[in-house]
Amino acid sequence: MFNDLKAMLYFLTTDFRFGLTIFWSIFLASTGVLYLLTFSFNDVTIIVSSSLAIYIYCGISGFLMTKETLPFCLKMGTTRNRYFSGVIVFNLILGAFMAFISSTLSLVVGMTEQSNLQLMTAIDATSLSPGWFNQFWLETLICFLFLSIGFMFSAIFYRTGLVGGLSVIGIVVIAILLPDLREQFLDFFLEFSESGITIHYVSLFIAALLAMIPTWLLLNRASIHSAATR
Repeated sequence: MFNDLKAMLYFLTTDFRFGLTIFWSIFLASTGVLYLLTFSFNDVTIIVSSSLAIYIYCGISGFLMTKETLPFCLKMGTTRNRYFSGVIVFNLILGAFMAFISSTLSLVVGMTEQSNLQLMTAIDATSLSPGWFNQFWLETLICFLFLSIGFMFSAIFYRTGLVGGLSVIGIVVIAILLPDLREQFLDFFLEFSESGITIHYVSLFIAALLAMIPTWLLLNRASIHSAATR
């Protein structure tokens, strides 16, 4: 079991390494260029959101997970349960890694004397005190949530095809557009006050766990071929 988990983590790390390198190379290079531009514009403040970028990346990475990795893993003899467990552990590690880079980058930018570049993160919108540790675990939790939700939708599209996946997305969008459901949804995760936004961290973790249930049910008897190719 442990050897299978190590093999899964090695495969997933190798598979995602290129995309991860490209993402951070582009982001760090762009941030560096913007930092240099701030020396030319004294009255202009440039705001960069690292949190938004990594959340989008995590959502897309989770969404591509099943189609890109499940068929190969099943061909190599991995069971579906061990594949599911390996992906969950990998998502947690990937979320922590993204949070570590983001938190460290915020710390480095904050230590510079150049005030015209502001690196906005999720913690800036909350009532938490800014700090490397607070930002790290908050970003880890949110990244893991986005990876879990993306993985769930990946499993939905893999098992039900384009029609089933788009139908689920349509239902989710309609539910969000309904005022009562939208307010209950926001109240479950957030609490707004004058001092900032209070995040219900337990609710975020519960949502990430709940996203695993339909994912496991969908992948438990998944074919080696996706619905779109059968």
